[in-house]
Amino acid sequence: MKQRWTRTEIIGLATLAVTILGVVVALSVAPGFREWFVPKPRINNENLSDVNGSDAGQTKKSEGYGRLFDQQDPYPIGFGRVKVGNRVSVLQVVYPEGKLDSFSYDVRVTEGPFDFVLFHHHGREDDPAITSISFHFRDDAAEKYAREQAVSVFGADQLKSIARGSVLEWPNINGYRVTIRDTYYSVSKLETSE
Repeated sequence: MKQRWTRTEIIGLATLAVTILGVVVALSVAPGFREWFVPKPRINNENLSDVNGSDAGQTKKSEGYGRLFDQQDPYPIGFGRVKVGNRVSVLQVVYPEGKLDSFSYDVRVTEGPFDFVLFHHHGREDDPAITSISFHFRDDAAEKYAREQAVSVFGADQLKSIARGSVLEWPNINGYRVTIRDTYYSVSKLETSE
């Protein structure tokens, strides 16, 4: 005997199918969805050594990560060629292997304390300006090393410790706000009131 579907069962199945399709479509356009399925581009040692003439990607394991910061320069050594305020088009020239989405430009790093760098932008223009940069730590040891280096180079006199020390902030390093959180180091331009 052949089973017949009731009208309620058919409507329920159709509703479920439409809901699943809606979730898939929403996820496919959501920022960050591609990261789950598409391999991230990576930059190699030649790219790192080319940036600012530095050899930041050439450190030996026995030396740790080497020096990460220069006095009064908020950008990590080897990453100062693209700055907050530059346009995304500059990023695409310096890091052509990066990946652009609606609010950031993602560059993978193969050496040093950072796993990847996100150049944030508003995305409302054809060639938007970079509003902040976050350098994401490779692991807990890299985060600890970067904290020690930053305190050593930028000093403790301007340092703000927030959330029981889990967030360190220097409100003005040469016109930039520098923040270290558990998973990343960030640089943003100080807001000025005119």
